[in-house]
Amino acid sequence: MSDDEGYNYFFNDLDDYKNSNNNSSNSEEDNEEYEVDPKLKPILKNEKKISVHSDAVENVAIFPSGNLVSVSHDESIIIYNKEFEIIQKISKAHNSLIWDVQIKDEENFATCSTDNSIKFWKKNVAENKYILKETIENAHNIVNKILYKKNGNLISCSVDNTIKIWEEVNNKHQCLTKLDHSGRVNSILLCEDKNLLISSGEKGTKFWSLTNYECLATIVDGWADYGNSMKRIGDDIIVVGGHSTENLSVISINEKKIVKKVKAEYGCYGMGVDKEKGYFFVGGEDGILFVYKIDNYEIISVDERAHKADINGIERLKDGRIITWSSDDKLKVWSYKI
Repeated sequence: MSDDEGYNYFFNDLDDYKNSNNNSSNSEEDNEEYEVDPKLKPILKNEKKISVHSDAVENVAIFPSGNLVSVSHDESIIIYNKEFEIIQKISKAHNSLIWDVQIKDEENFATCSTDNSIKFWKKNVAENKYILKETIENAHNIVNKILYKKNGNLISCSVDNTIKIWEEVNNKHQCLTKLDHSGRVNSILLCEDKNLLISSGEKGTKFWSLTNYECLATIVDGWADYGNSMKRIGDDIIVVGGHSTENLSVISINEKKIVKKVKAEYGCYGMGVDKEKGYFFVGGEDGILFVYKIDNYEIISVDERAHKADINGIERLKDGRIITWSSDDKLKVWSYKI
């Protein structure tokens, strides 16, 4: 989304967000003409455009079966099959825009919102529909992102400067641990193989031990501005970015330091990775999409009109195609061959 939309990370509470100017444009004519190397031709071919939400699509998650779920500023949740046909739509799933959705397993997923809540949804197998199982009403002051640990615990982060770990006991979630990031937390990433939780936001990027949640290191000059602008692209490498820094910070997980800065002058709102083919993707402002090589961080392709507004996230589907989602209310499915 554009700078004048009032992204929630720059507001202290929900009232401030609701009173902010939220007028994004979906017109191609309004998009700035970027000067990019003419040799960097688009390599992704758009195969399908999915127009089912009435406002910005903020996140998408993929079930083990290959089915998908999307969440939006229109406060709805939509579940699709692998052919992108709608299985179920949950309108008014939250009382305000929904930031994130994370899948626990085929029958359970969770969502979070600027209404301060986290909601847990469970599949009613008999009716083949997901129903609300539990709500944590005041989980945070605006919940930015959630993640499931392998043991089933949920981790959440917020503009209230905290990270919380939630444990389910007797079908109810309770806060097991609260961590102070010392500034708004925009994104979190789990590296359980390295026993690490990584948080990124206003006060830099922090590394936490999953054993005792001690803060092991802080990188003050590299941070993620959005929930999907931090991604692990290799065994030892994560990349973080944002709209304000005009670069990507390549960070060594083992060394816990920045090892390279990569130019990203059109911002980073969402990232994705295709480790099998060796590429990662960066979605920028006004729908511009970049493809980078993992091994040397070289830009090999640019699509200046992948979407009509900021690209909020990118994910690799199980069949090898790419799905992108945007503030233009659309999801798009892409194929590519190099």
